[in-house]
Amino acid sequence: MNTRSPLAVLASIVLLFVSLQVNAQGKVSFIEAQKLGNKIDSLAKAGQWQKIETSFFDADELAERAAKGLKLTKDEKASFAAGLKEGLAEAGLFARIAEQTTTFNFLRIKDNGGKYSILFRAEIASGGFNYFDFSIFKNKKGEVKVADLYTYTLVDYISNVIGNIMIAAMPYGFGALDKEGEIIIKTIKAMTKAKNEGKNLKVLEEYNKLPVHIKKQKVFLGFRVAAAQQVSLEEYKLALDEYFTLYPDEPGLNMMLMDRYFLDEDYEKALICINKTDSLVGGDSYLEQYRGNIYTYLDDYEKAEASLKRFLTNFPKNADAYPTYVSLLAANGKYPLAVETLKKWEKATGQNPLEFFSADDFPDFKESAEYQGYLKERK
Repeated sequence: MNTRSPLAVLASIVLLFVSLQVNAQGKVSFIEAQKLGNKIDSLAKAGQWQKIETSFFDADELAERAAKGLKLTKDEKASFAAGLKEGLAEAGLFARIAEQTTTFNFLRIKDNGGKYSILFRAEIASGGFNYFDFSIFKNKKGEVKVADLYTYTLVDYISNVIGNIMIAAMPYGFGALDKEGEIIIKTIKAMTKAKNEGKNLKVLEEYNKLPVHIKKQKVFLGFRVAAAQQVSLEEYKLALDEYFTLYPDEPGLNMMLMDRYFLDEDYEKALICINKTDSLVGGDSYLEQYRGNIYTYLDDYEKAEASLKRFLTNFPKNADAYPTYVSLLAANGKYPLAVETLKKWEKATGQNPLEFFSADDFPDFKESAEYQGYLKERK
């Protein structure tokens, strides 16, 4: 028989679902923040995600932040923290990040009005990228640890998401669930199961079963957007539009709106979203690939070439940008640089550039001495 309280059960479920100011004990210095960022970066690159969680993540502080604003007795708060820890043990916050990403790179320390956070950029296995902004604090022992996480595609802190779902599921107190709370828990379970099984249409069906006011919460809107993207272009646009209507001033939303405006071929607005995101994270050369592609659609080939050059200087092993960059060089008569880039492309990625780039589209380049010399070298 399950003897856990409904509160502990719910906290556990919520953590599984989310797996996608504070009681500060002391101020964290920039050097301390940098040191922790480097440790997490090294462990992530070594695949030691569990060590990150056990050594540098404070579940008690996350529970404290999530419970802020909730009317809990001392026993209920303890039960809530226990449930959240159980959810972490079952799912693993950092294990979830590892499953969903192909790269995870320390970008910088952010200064948020005197409080530091650690910003990472990750490439997502299913496509695209995301930023993970870890809030840090110093506990009573003087240890600097991660206490919370803001993800730019979730567009919120995990502590807020957990707290909001708790309030939605138990609006009249935390001793037991009401009927609506039971529906929410059942739907969370079904959506999570469907998401993990890749049944995105089922995710949308379950989303539509939620009460109207619950549908408007960021975490559920985020799940809707992610599922809709895999279902149809129309569903994806509708999901993004509703998200933006409800939260027009949310900074992290610019990442999602890049897609929305690109799909509508509104490239000027897409470029604005890229630049806003770039400013928000303090500058990231990874965005140059997106900026370069947008400049291409805007027929500003000089800026497109410059952006893609900057991107490939920093990310030479990323094959996606090479075809457009080489095409721009060939079209603009920069034949020596085009050939040099073809060689760099193959050396850095192991790909055969001729499988992805066709010189037939650029007759003058195809007949040039530089390109013909390149072909002879490859034989």
